[in-house]
Amino acid sequence: MRFSVLGSLVVVGDDGPVEVSTAKLRVVLVTLLLSANRPVSMPYLVDRLWDGSPPAAAQKAVQLYVTRLRAALGSGRALIQTVPGGYQLNVAADQLDLLRFENLVAGAEQAPDQQTCADMLREALDLWRGEPCPDVVSDVLHADDLPRLVERRLMVAERHAELELTLGRYTEAVPRLRILVAEASLRERFWVQLIRALHGAGRRAEALSAYREIAGRLAEELGVDPGSDLRAAHQAVLNDEVPSPPARRAVPRQLPADLPWFIGRRNRLALLDKHLPGEALVAVDGPGGVGKTSLVLHWAHQHADLFPDGQLFVDLRGPGHAPDNALGAFLRALGEPAERIPADLDERAALFRSVTADKRLLIVLDNAADAAQVRPFLPGPVGVVIVTSRQRLRGLAVRNGAVRVALTPFGTDEAVELLARLAGGVDPDEMASIADRCGGLALPLMIMGHRLADGTPAARLLDELAAERGRLNAFDVSDDVATDVRAMLVSAYAALPGPAARLFRLFGTWPTNRITVPAAAALAAVDIETARRLLGTLVDAHHLRRVDVDRFEIHDLMHALAADLCANDPERAAALARVLSWCLHSSHNAARRIGDRRVPQAPPLAPGVTAEEFLTEATAQAWFDEEFDTLTSVVELAVAHDRPEHAWPIVAALTEYRERRARWADHRRLIRLGVSAARAAGDRRGERLVVMTLANNELHLGQHAAALENFRRGLELARELGDEAWQAAALGSMARALYRLGRIEEALGHLEQSLAAHQRLGHRLGEALDLHHMAMCHLRAGDHAKAIALDQQSLRIHVAASDRFGAALVQGQLGEAHLAVGAYGKAIDYFRAALDWFRRTGSAYETDAATMLAEALHHAGERSEAESLARAAAATLRTHHTPASINLLTRLRATFPAVIAEMTDKQPEPARPGT
Repeated sequence: MRFSVLGSLVVVGDDGPVEVSTAKLRVVLVTLLLSANRPVSMPYLVDRLWDGSPPAAAQKAVQLYVTRLRAALGSGRALIQTVPGGYQLNVAADQLDLLRFENLVAGAEQAPDQQTCADMLREALDLWRGEPCPDVVSDVLHADDLPRLVERRLMVAERHAELELTLGRYTEAVPRLRILVAEASLRERFWVQLIRALHGAGRRAEALSAYREIAGRLAEELGVDPGSDLRAAHQAVLNDEVPSPPARRAVPRQLPADLPWFIGRRNRLALLDKHLPGEALVAVDGPGGVGKTSLVLHWAHQHADLFPDGQLFVDLRGPGHAPDNALGAFLRALGEPAERIPADLDERAALFRSVTADKRLLIVLDNAADAAQVRPFLPGPVGVVIVTSRQRLRGLAVRNGAVRVALTPFGTDEAVELLARLAGGVDPDEMASIADRCGGLALPLMIMGHRLADGTPAARLLDELAAERGRLNAFDVSDDVATDVRAMLVSAYAALPGPAARLFRLFGTWPTNRITVPAAAALAAVDIETARRLLGTLVDAHHLRRVDVDRFEIHDLMHALAADLCANDPERAAALARVLSWCLHSSHNAARRIGDRRVPQAPPLAPGVTAEEFLTEATAQAWFDEEFDTLTSVVELAVAHDRPEHAWPIVAALTEYRERRARWADHRRLIRLGVSAARAAGDRRGERLVVMTLANNELHLGQHAAALENFRRGLELARELGDEAWQAAALGSMARALYRLGRIEEALGHLEQSLAAHQRLGHRLGEALDLHHMAMCHLRAGDHAKAIALDQQSLRIHVAASDRFGAALVQGQLGEAHLAVGAYGKAIDYFRAALDWFRRTGSAYETDAATMLAEALHHAGERSEAESLARAAAATLRTHHTPASINLLTRLRATFPAVIAEMTDKQPEPARPGT
């Protein structure tokens, strides 16, 4: 099967022409043909099919169009292959005129002589049959993709015409140039060539007429005079200076080879394409090893023929290397004799601008350190300069108008595709894990791919990449420093200013990949503004990524380097102390702000540390939400470094937050670490606190017998310490476990003891909690009036103490008691009050209150609101795996069987919790 896109779309099969009549199928086919033998992403196809305004089910529609196109072409998946994230149309060079055109142009540049080069370019141009794909309906294709093809044809035609004139084929060149000036009527270069061709063919009058015609058009349509080349050609005709073949120019072709494994990066290639044709300065920045050089070289090789005066390339080698020698090499490559090249850098730069003023050059400046290193290489007014750097070159943008192209690591699909190309046959899940450990960086992925291809098992690589220390050894390439990941990262680190390098090095003591400005300030013992500035420096150098205004992320491999650098740093112990101190004091401040009165006294702040302060309960709770994973990692860090006195108080500080967010399963391992840490520290008060916390966690996970034993252990510790308040709390907590075990009378007995102690000690909130739990026991026993009376007493105490969370819990139980006796109006009022508070504070108890309110509304006849609440509550409960969630879902199923039934096929049932 053969395809043609250099004109109207034509498809020819073995049995003759194949009609692709549907408009959308033609768009899909042309989009794939324009990127033949390369992956085309789903978003790229969607954009061209619907011109930036896709329907809701665009992806499914594309899949359907591809299926239909395969059927129309009669080739199934052999021609159009499904690849990660999209599709790829595979054709040989002789099956597509565009590929034949590109191959002929590339071959012409390697031709042994000018005549062969001209003949090959003529053959390439003869493949064109007019404007490409005029019969394909897609605004995006015609705006973004096809103009590049048209421009390429014009550039090749210009090159061919120049060769014809050089070879003295004036008469043959005239008719072709007449067509070109008609097509591109304001393109001065074609008019210059036409005037030269007419003059060389002995047609002076026509040459002068051609000059008058273009001069008139330029004045009328653009209001400008003819350019210097046109004026020179006109003067040559007036002087009757018959053109002679020019001396062969020095045309440097310095681009290193393109990489055969290049994949993806379509959006970044498209950004570079926007600067063709014309003059442009583009700065491509990104972390070391991300593939900046590979991207630029791939693009440069694709478009090399658009730069007939040559392509220059230099590796600036980062910081510490002056541009003098490289600039001299550029001048020599452009034909300047060594004796004419001045020694002074500024003079060399001025000469370079003069030499390049009328040349269409592509200049690639690789691995630039800063803007100052780049500026001497900026050429005259014609040409494209592409700079790669590990730094964001802000100065080059501000002063020289550079356009930034930021290169980020590969996504998982592209990273896996790269590994698969290098080492096929590896399990996709293992490749995805390796890709994740490499962070999507091209160079580490390449090394891993070659190690897989050499027979190293994927499991062994994953073990090496998971190592806490020495992870970078997995990327060791001992015979080539240019591809050594550690050397690359160390060189980037060495280029950092001293204070930024210090902060980066100290990241080796930070336990996670994310950090905030206040945490970084504590880590480095600097003020907030200094920390913000240093973090900004690390972002510009691509050592960090900014997540939001005050939160930053460090790449896994960068974090591994920081850990290696910090291992022998004399400041490491002090930095670790600051990390632990900041997390401990900040978590205690947040706990106090959300109303936790159980937070223990913390040791003094470490020198140079300022803990987070919280003005409102909402900001404190939001901080816990953001930092929960970090705090967990810090507890593990404290335990690993034998700092138990920091570990258990952080666990204790999370108690109130855990109860509000109901993160029972998340906390199980963390609390057990806290218990072990308190025992290791020999702190009986700490052990009492976290043992009680562990018991409460077990209670919510349905482990009632275990909870009862740990509450009893808490009571024993409180008695040993002579702490009456904690004895009362332990008795009340044991009552809750006994209640869950169905031992109601024993529970009430414990609560009576606890209540008497709290009343004697004047602990009003403890008294309110006991009353609430006593009401819970009476409610279960069926004594609703007693339960309501006790909860009303409890509510009054909570309200007087401004304890809104406790009040909301009591209101929820009052609603349940009134619901049981059929007082639906009062039940609804209590449930609404509780739900309002839980919803405003983002409490996990919101779903409990919504479930009960739905049931009360249902019984009161308000079915529409009831079903809406029930549906939302059920959707949430199905994702929770606790006994409480299962019980609530059971209640919903009993009251709203139709609502739950309609959701059965949409969401899975919650798994039963383990013990």
